[in-house]
Amino acid sequence: MSEGSHTTDGDRTQPTHEGTRRRLQKVKNTVDRTNTIIGTIAIVVGWILGIVTLLPFHSVEASNTSVRITYPSPGVIDRQIVMQGIVRYLPEGKSLWADIQDLSDLRQNPNNQACSVSGTNFQCGQLYIGGASQHNHRFQLEVWIVSVDQIQEINSYNSTAAKLNYPGLTSPPDGTTIATSVQVLRR
Repeated sequence: MSEGSHTTDGDRTQPTHEGTRRRLQKVKNTVDRTNTIIGTIAIVVGWILGIVTLLPFHSVEASNTSVRITYPSPGVIDRQIVMQGIVRYLPEGKSLWADIQDLSDLRQNPNNQACSVSGTNFQCGQLYIGGASQHNHRFQLEVWIVSVDQIQEINSYNSTAAKLNYPGLTSPPDGTTIATSVQVLRR
């Protein structure tokens, strides 16, 4: 009999052992290729997840930092204030920065200078909450944790903001951690 030939048993045709062995080898090869592909995908996904955990917004240092605003508290505030608070475990090379977000349009308006930190106290001076006509507007005051890269982006925005009628940023600079916030109503 030739390879892959069949035997006849009455009306039924059955493959020989050699034909079955070839079919099983094809199935084994297919399973092996599938396992290789799945293994490769698992390795690539592992690499991607490993890279994502190294990105700045997953900073272990920032997660240990504790920031609390002590003034103002939620409620009605004047147009011009000095934000104060407590900070613990601020990583070396990081700064605190105040941001004023108009909740009617969600633009970010970072202050023009970093907050000063002395021991565990911080102060963000001369914050202007909205424009002269924005009485009874709701704002969210945020404290950001930033590094040199974010400070450069904030300073770049602030260098032209007044000339452009303070257009605001659509989001905090990449790598910024929003440490805490408080919602207020402008008097």
